[in-house]
Amino acid sequence: MKLASLKKTLAVAAVAAFSFAAPAFAEEAPATEAAATDANPISTYEDIPSLQNALGFPVLYLPGDIYRAYDPAVIISAIAGRVSDLRFVNQIDGSELMVRTALRTDSGLDDISGFVGYEWATTQLLSSDLVTVDICSTDHGSYAARWVRGNFAFAIAMSNTTSEDFARVLKSYFITSAKFAHRFARIKTAQHKR
Repeated sequence: MKLASLKKTLAVAAVAAFSFAAPAFAEEAPATEAAATDANPISTYEDIPSLQNALGFPVLYLPGDIYRAYDPAVIISAIAGRVSDLRFVNQIDGSELMVRTALRTDSGLDDISGFVGYEWATTQLLSSDLVTVDICSTDHGSYAARWVRGNFAFAIAMSNTTSEDFARVLKSYFITSAKFAHRFARIKTAQHKR
C-alpha cells in the first residue's frame, strides 16, 4: 500500500473516531475530564509548526533512530488545546505509535497517556538523572509509558508491536525527552494563554 494512500485512509479513520471523541487505541480513554465532556475536544493540524503555534509550546516528535521508519505523522492533533497527540505508522512492520506532550504548568497533567484503568509498573530509568517511568501493557497487545521531565509530561503508546520493540522505542524517547526538557526548560506557560 502506498504511503499517501495509507496516510489518507488513517486520517479519514481518525477524523471519524475523533468526531465521537473516541481514542484511536482501543485501550485509551480521553486525556482529561474536560475532553470527555466537550463536544469535540480534538483539533487537527496540517503540520507540526501549526500545532505548536496553536498550543503555544514545542512538542516532542521522533527520535533520530526511528525517524525513517515512522515519519511522517499520519495524524497531528491537540486534545482540549492542551495536549499534543501525534500518530505514526511504521512503514516497515505496520506498528502504530502515539506520542503526546503537555506543558505541565499549563495543563496540570502528569498522566496524558489516555490509558485509564490499567495496572502500571513503575521503574526508574537513568540518562543524565534518575526519572520515574510508568509502563503498562494491555490485553489487546498495546504498550504505553508515561513520565515527566522538567515542565513537560510525556506519553507514548504502541500497538501491533512486541515488548522488545516497545522497550527500544521507549529508550529512544526517554533519552530524547531529556534533551527536549533541558532545551525548553524556560518555557513555563503556553504562550497563547497570556
